[in-house]
Amino acid sequence: MSAYFTEIFTILAPLVANRVYPVTFPQAPAVPVWPSIRYTPTGGAVQLTSCGDANDPDVSIQIDVVATTFAAAITLTELVKTAFNTFSVPAVLDNFPMFDYDHETKTHRGILQYTIAGSSV
Repeated sequence: MSAYFTEIFTILAPLVANRVYPVTFPQAPAVPVWPSIRYTPTGGAVQLTSCGDANDPDVSIQIDVVATTFAAAITLTELVKTAFNTFSVPAVLDNFPMFDYDHETKTHRGILQYTIAGSSV
C-alpha cells in the first residue's frame, strides 16, 4: 500500500511544485502555501479470490486540492483527475468532485474520492 502513496506523490507533485502532503497540510508555525494537495487514506478492502487474498488491497483515498480561487481549485481538480488516469493500477473516481470554501484560510477546496483497485492486478 505504501507504494500507492509514493505514486500519488509522484503523479501529483508536478501540479503544485511538490506541495503534496499525506493526511494534513503544514501546521503552525509553518504557513501552508497554496495551491497544495492532501491525500488521506479513508479505507479499503482486501478482495478474496479463488486463489486466496488478492496481492494488493483496494484502497480508498480522498484527495483534497486547495487553492486561493474557485477557478484555480476547479482547474487543479481537473489536473488531478487527468494525473490519476496514469496510475499504475486502476484508480476509479468514486464521486463527482465536491467544492467548499474555508473562511479561516480564505481558500477553496476540491474534494475527490478514489478507489485504487490493487486487487485488479
